[in-house]
This record gives sequence, C-alpha cells and structure tokens, in this order.
Amino acid sequence: MTRSSHMVRRYLIVLTILATAATSALAGITGILTGKVLDKAKKPVSGASIVVLGTTRGGIAKADGSYQIVNINAGTHKIRVTALGYDTVFREVTINADETRRLDFTLAEGGGATSDTIQVVSDKIMIRQTDLGSQRTMTGSDMQKIARDNVASALSLQAGIRADGNNFVVRGSRTTETQVLVDGLAVTDQFSGGLGNVGSTISMTMPSPFMIQSVAAQTGGFGAEYGNAVGGVVNSVVKQGSTERYDGIFRWRRDVPFMYGYAGNGYRAGNPGQDMVDATLSGPLGFNNSTFSIGVRNLYENHRNAGLDVPDPVGNSTGFLPNNRTWGRNLTGRMRFQFNQDMYLNVGGMFGMTAGELSSWGQLYADEQGMVVDNFGNPILDGNGNVQYNGVPSRNAQQVVVQEFSSNAFAQLNHTIDNATTYDVRFSYNAKTTEIGKRKNTNQPGIFSGWDVFTPEDNLAFADSVYVPGSNRILDEYDYLRVPAYTEDGYARIEVTKRNPITGYIEGPSDAQSTSNPYGLINYFTERGNSGGVDFRTSRFWQADGNIQTLLKVGETEHVIKGGVELRLFRLTRHYNANPWDGTPFYDVYGSDYGGNLYFDLQDSSTAAVNAKLASEEPYNPVTAAVFVQDQIIFKSLVFTPGLRVDYLNANATYRTSFDRFIPFGDSVGFSPTTAKLYLSPRISVGFPINDNKSQDIKLSYGIYYQAAPFAEMFDAFNVFQLRGSQLLGNPNMEMQRTNQYEIAYRNQMTDDFALTITGYYKDVYNQPDIAFVRVLPNPYFQKLLSAYGTVRGLEFTFQKRVVNNWGFMINYTLSQARGTANSSATAPGIDPYTENPAFPVTDFPLAVDRPHRINVTTTLEYGTDQGPRIAGIPFLENFTITLSGVWQSGSPYTPVDARGQALGEINSARFPSVLSSELRIIRTIPLGDFLGGAKFVDLTLDVNNVLNLTDAIGFYTTTGSPDNDGISLARPQGDFPSTTYYRDANIADKSTIDPQQYDRIGRRMYNPVVDFNSDGKVTAEESYRGYQNYVRTVIDRRGNYQFPRTVFFAVAFRF
Repeated sequence: MTRSSHMVRRYLIVLTILATAATSALAGITGILTGKVLDKAKKPVSGASIVVLGTTRGGIAKADGSYQIVNINAGTHKIRVTALGYDTVFREVTINADETRRLDFTLAEGGGATSDTIQVVSDKIMIRQTDLGSQRTMTGSDMQKIARDNVASALSLQAGIRADGNNFVVRGSRTTETQVLVDGLAVTDQFSGGLGNVGSTISMTMPSPFMIQSVAAQTGGFGAEYGNAVGGVVNSVVKQGSTERYDGIFRWRRDVPFMYGYAGNGYRAGNPGQDMVDATLSGPLGFNNSTFSIGVRNLYENHRNAGLDVPDPVGNSTGFLPNNRTWGRNLTGRMRFQFNQDMYLNVGGMFGMTAGELSSWGQLYADEQGMVVDNFGNPILDGNGNVQYNGVPSRNAQQVVVQEFSSNAFAQLNHTIDNATTYDVRFSYNAKTTEIGKRKNTNQPGIFSGWDVFTPEDNLAFADSVYVPGSNRILDEYDYLRVPAYTEDGYARIEVTKRNPITGYIEGPSDAQSTSNPYGLINYFTERGNSGGVDFRTSRFWQADGNIQTLLKVGETEHVIKGGVELRLFRLTRHYNANPWDGTPFYDVYGSDYGGNLYFDLQDSSTAAVNAKLASEEPYNPVTAAVFVQDQIIFKSLVFTPGLRVDYLNANATYRTSFDRFIPFGDSVGFSPTTAKLYLSPRISVGFPINDNKSQDIKLSYGIYYQAAPFAEMFDAFNVFQLRGSQLLGNPNMEMQRTNQYEIAYRNQMTDDFALTITGYYKDVYNQPDIAFVRVLPNPYFQKLLSAYGTVRGLEFTFQKRVVNNWGFMINYTLSQARGTANSSATAPGIDPYTENPAFPVTDFPLAVDRPHRINVTTTLEYGTDQGPRIAGIPFLENFTITLSGVWQSGSPYTPVDARGQALGEINSARFPSVLSSELRIIRTIPLGDFLGGAKFVDLTLDVNNVLNLTDAIGFYTTTGSPDNDGISLARPQGDFPSTTYYRDANIADKSTIDPQQYDRIGRRMYNPVVDFNSDGKVTAEESYRGYQNYVRTVIDRRGNYQFPRTVFFAVAFRF
C-alpha cells in the first residue's frame, strides 16, 4: 500500500467515526509520546523498544528511529528503551491530558547495563512546544507537598486562577464560567455553574487529592476540545492503577488546637475539630493487565466556621457555636478491563456527599426544647403528670441544614486502531441533588443517605384553635397557630403561638421578639421559629461522549488530528419555598419531585390555574450537544493548531414574548417555544521557537468561546402565576454567553532547571447574565437576560526552578484589570427616586473579582536518605520535605455608602486592604522497607496556615472605613431603644407590669435577670442600653474584619 493510500484510509477512518459516534467532545485523559531513538553518532536505532512501564502502552522505533505511542494516561511515567547491543535507558516523563509530548532518546553501545545499574533520569522539560494557550498543571505528588489539602486551594497558587466561593475565578471570570471536570466528566452544578452550595475547598464533588494523578487548569487559549466554558476548564485525571504493583495510602489528619495563634485583642483562634481520613488503593486485577483504583475521603468538622474564642456575658463561646458541624465524603473508583494490548473497557463512578448545619450566633440562645403536644398545641403529660420534652433545643431542630449528593457512573470503550490512531466512546449518567430544609431528627447523617429531612407536604390546616387535617398551602412542619390565651403567669390575655403537633415546636418564621439572651436585647437573637425555608433541586443528565485522535506524518510535517461530538439529555426539577409558614408564599416549582406544586388555589377550578399547575409539575429537559475538529500541525519547530467547535443548545421550553403586561405562567397567549441555537467557535494557536536550541518560543492564541448560562438563570422563577413585589423571573430563551480571547506568551527554558514565562491576555466579554426591568402595572418585575459586558486584560510572569539538588521554587505575579457592567445577575439595582427606574450603571466599573496585583510563591526543600545539612555528622533533615507557600493580593473593590445605604461615589471606586497569607508544610518520611520489605513509608506532616500570625484588618464597614464600627447598628444612641421597663413580677395594681409589652409571643415575661444589673426586679431602659453596649463589645472582639490567626494541623500516613 502506498503512503498516499494509507493516509487516505486514515482520514476515512477519522471521518467515519466522527459521523457515526453519538458522543461528546470533552476533555481527554490521555496524551501522545513521540520522538526518535538515536545512537551516540546521531544514527537511528531501528527496532528499539519503547515501553511505558506500569501500562500496556509501548512502541517500536522505525527505520529512521522515529516512534510514536498514543493513548497514554496523563501523569508521570517511567519509560524504558531497549535495543540489542545497546545499554538500557530509563527516563521519567510527565504527560498531560491532550498533550503531544516529544521525547528523544540517545543509546550507548554496550548492552551490559541492567535495570539494577541504570539510574532513572527525571523529566527536565519545563516548556512544552505543543501546549495550547495557558495550561497550569500539577501532579498528585506536587499537591501533596504543599499545605493545601484540596485541589481548589492547591491550584490557587498558579497564575491566573484562584478558588473563590463555590468555584474558581479564572482571569477575571465569574465563578459560574469555569467548568470543573474529573476524567473529562463535568462535576459542576448544572444549576449554579459552581460546585454547589458549599465552598470549592470543601466540596465533595472532587476526589481525594491522593486519588488524583494530575490536574490541569486551562486558563486561556484552550483548544476546540474544551467547550461550554468562557472562563477556564479544570480537569483532574484520576489514578488508573499500575499493571505491575499495588500502591495506596491511608492518612489521618486533624487540627492541633494548642498551637493555634492569638488575635491582636488576645483571644485565641478557635479550631474546627477537624477529623479527616484519606485512603486509596490501586493496582492489577490479576488478569489480562487489567487494573483498578479506589479512593475515599471522609471529613468531619465539629465547628466548621470556628471563630475567635470570645465569650458572651454568661460564658458561652461565640467562636465555638453548637450545631455548626460538617460531614463530607467522596468515594471514587475505576476498573480497567484490558481485552488485549489495544482495547480496554474503563468503568467507574463517583459518589460525593456534603452535609452541613447552618447555625449562627443569632440562633445560639434558641434553646427551647420540643415537646409532645395535642392538636390544640397543648402539652400531653406523661403518667406522672410531667411535660414530655424531647431534649433537642430549637436552634438544632429548626435550623436550616444543607446536603448535597453528587454521583456519576460511566463505561468507556477505548480502542487503539494502530500505532497512530485511537478512539474512545463513553456513556455516563450524572446526578446532583441539593436539599435545603430542616431535618426530622438530629442524628448524624447516613453514610450514603444523609439526613432524613422534612419534604414538602400540605395535609395539615387549622380551624379556630385546633389543628385539623386539610390543606392551606402552608407546609405542615412549618404551620403555626395563633390563638387568644392567658400568659404563663395568668395575668394578661393576649394572642399567643401554639406548638405544632407534628414537630412539637413553636413553628412559623424566626421569632426574635424576646429578651432571652445574655444582652437582654429585643429583635437581635432568635428565640424560636425557623431560620429559613426549603429548596430542593435535582439535576440529572445522560451523556454520550467520545473522540478520535490520529497522528499523521507527511514528509517533515506531523498532524495530530482530533475530533468528537457531544450529547447531553437533562432532567431538571426544583421545589422552593422561601416562607413555607405563609399561605401565600414566595415559591418556585418545576417538576413533580418533592410533592409537586402545592401552592395553587384550585378551589375555583379555573382553567388557567389548572393548566399552570399541571405545566409547573413537568421537569425541564434541555438538550446540549457539540462537535469539534482540531488539527495540530507540527512542521519542524513550528506548531500551528486550528480548530473549530460547534455548540448546540435547546432549552425545550417556552418563554414570554409579551411585555406590555404580565402574562401568568400557563396562559395560552404571550408565550412561544424556545428555538434551538447553534454557535461556531473557531480557535487558533501558533507557536514558534526564537532560538536555535528551541529553548525559547512565542505562542499566539485566539478563540471565540461560548457557554450556556447556568440553568437557574433560565428556569428559576419562570413558572410565575401571580407576581409578588419586584420579582426576578427566569428566561429560558437566553442565548449563550460569549467571550473573545487573545493571548501572547513568551516562554524561555533558561537551563535544565529554570524557566520563565510571560503571558499577556485580553478578553472581550459579551452576553453575561444580567437583569432587565419590565415596567408593567400594577407590579413591575425584573427578568433575566444576557446584556452585561466587560473586558479583562492582564500580564502574568512566572519564574520557576524544578526541584533538583534538593530545592525548587515557583513565583508568579499577575497584573490584571477586570471591568464590566454587572458583578452578577443575582442583585436587582436600586430604584432611582426621581425617575422611578432602576439605577443601572451608565459605564463599566471594576468588577468584584478584580484584583490588580497578585503574587504566588512556593519554595520547596527536599532531602532524601542521607541527604541534607549535618550537625555532628548527622543529616538532621534527612527524608524531610519542607514547603513554604504564600499569596499576596490586592483587596477587593467596594462602593462607599452613607448611613442610608446611598452610594457616595462610583460603583466599586474604593478598595479593601491587601491580604498576605502564608502556609508551611513539613513532611518527615520514615522508610519501613528494612522492616516490612518493599517500598513502604510512614509520613508525618505538620501544616501551618498564617505562619506569621498576621491579624491586621483585611476589611472594614463601607459606611465608616472602620473595621470595628459600622456607624449604624454598632453606634446606636440610647434614644433608639424603647423606654419600656420590664418587670420580674406582675402586680395587678400596677397596669404597667401586666401590659402586653411585658410578654413575648408565647406569653412569657420579657424580664431578663442577666441585665437586671442592680437586682431590683426590673430592667430599665438604661440597663437595656447597657446590655446593648455589652453586645457591641462582643461584636468588636469577634473581629469579623480581621485576618484569622495561625492554625495548625497534623497528619500521619502509611503508604506503599
């Protein structure tokens, strides 16, 4: 067969698979190794064998010495090269996902060297010619050296990316604009665009970092295989297991409270009471070179948001709040069944759960217990005539909890057709459920089931003074009954709240009309009632994805051609009720999960209401798809990579088309079906060396990037049947977001050990989610749309030394600017009192994510056996790894306001103080091979955060510029407080002692002995104000605007 006919056949294979695969073009997990095998005289060594140890991948050098090995899992590998009559060569090489890595070998004649006498040469390449755009890569071993125990915070030490809230900020993007993947599967929340309702550093959608082979963050200029992202892409590649050995780790970590630091006011930092376990195991399955891997992370924190150990006036710690615990666990597994050397089936899955209690200082004193009551809300006494309490305070039973469940399962067939072409096809099921509500009991959450929370039901109503079966559009466990009754002391008859017969508590909204707190303050601390409503979401999608890749050589030109298609079928549901104790609540329902729509009044049997109810109980089923093709052309040292991606979005819904009046959901007019949308995304990258030895190059990148808005922007609050206030409605017919990105980079590998990179970038941001004001009578409203825009520009400087000769470092500095017309689509602008129109910005402004200056530094000292400085001949740092890392960055922008909340200048025209943080990790490795045999070790780790114990102000109140006093709630004069005197005892002769103001909502007296400072049986207005002054001192002592003091953690690990 001729070379030309062979190429034609290869192209036909590529096109055929692209045309027939119902698959998805997502991030890959493999790379290519190519190069030449030469002898000392630079002559080709034909027939040399190149093997990637621990895998089934390998190749044979051709007559010209060239070789190519496709389908190598991303990570660090040992390569063995053998040839008859030559010494064996071993090299260590790191291959990134979707990378074509060139590696040449030079063999010496001899043939006598064996694996026992050959030293493995580590990878010296720091500048990769075939990289597209900016890729920040960390191996699992890199992450394990720094004092950041999760992927999000570890990546934040790289240029252009930082963890923020529930996701990443990449080069000035919103947190909703970065896709997070594990082995190419999306783990981002399809509603919010982030990692869910918890922070990115504690999210259990990500595997244990000890399960990760490598993680790559695409921060700009990425290729056509990456889509649905206008910010960046973070892809973690999970360990697959070696074919030659078993390895694993068991690690336990907890905090060390006695080493915690003190704040500037002398109070010690509170510790979370963390208990975290990581365990991994991987290796051969025992047949056909098949492998497996499994990893677990289990987290418990007793005080998730521990603050300074500041006591209140009666000795309660406001830094160690009860009912502020977190449970989290992630289980990730892979099994790779090798059919033959060229084909395998990879199956795997993930389950992640996070459960958190959301208590606050404001609920600390809500300690009323539940009790067994009848349908009148009165206690049912036991056989001894005693009230039957359940022992659980209301702060625990009635607080909102949040739990998230993330899971996926997939099967992936991978086939290497020949030594140049490979394809894979994968089918997966992906799900995420978020439940926010209150739980039925206070037991620990189940390992896989979480808490048993109250789900929406409406089977309870009330008639006069008794609870009865029925429906009143109030959720049963939040229902409350107000009836006339005598107060507890029997002197006054007022309207009081009765207990709910289902829960045994005083239900309804949060009730702070009580002085039952150490400060004797009214409306400052919750005494009873619910801290929030309910929000239940489910997102599920079936996904078919795959790609094909082939390596073609035409003369001196290499083509790495990739292509693929994508398909996702979604099912989305929500049940939200902001005030479930109200018969006319703010609610949002789509789908029949969690009870369906319970809030329509169908008594009049109106057709519109019936249709709207039925329509609202249907889930949303959007469809997304994509196809891409990319050709990386390598001619000598020039790398030219054009690509094209086509994205498809169909919301499969209706949308409002009439805005001259409000059209209720379910109406037969004023709505049209959404239209399917197609978007073309061209991408191009060019790289070329600027010196003879190719150690310096210039890279240019341009691309148009699209992303569907998070589904919450489309569907939340679209099903509105009746307006209430200035509601914000969803818009299912929104276009995709768009960003045009430009990038230029100069890269210089100065020596084998040092490298410098300078990158400039510019982004035009279009079509960010924003809101529009719809003026209709009688109630105007807001609607989501894509209208915000902005620009982001920056320069990144990275200087690094790889860890060699016992030390290494990386320092990067980013100078950037992010400006736009909206920080997010979540906040409606204020109404101009003169025009009665929303006060939208008239020009762009610094965005909330704008940080003009950021410096990251990481320095590592690493000593092996019998290495390091000596005292009296003893290497006292033998088998130590010490890494110091830190970040300095500009403060975030803010808008100065006056005491009424009116802006005193342009939006975000001022800036909070800059912040310096530092971390230290010390690892002492104890080899156990002499005792247990093999490569077995114990690692003792000490992590120190805020090494310098800096505790200065890092924020302040925007009204005053002070970190301690807001000039409003913390500076109230005595005249602001009621002049009421609260009496301990009722006196029928003194009507002021039995006035209704003397009682709270359940008929208890408002008198509080804690603030009766002179013990005369009454609390005067002066004493109430003194209690307020104590409250102000506690708030100031808690130092909410100051940097948190030093924290310390210890870990011990056994690995093999």
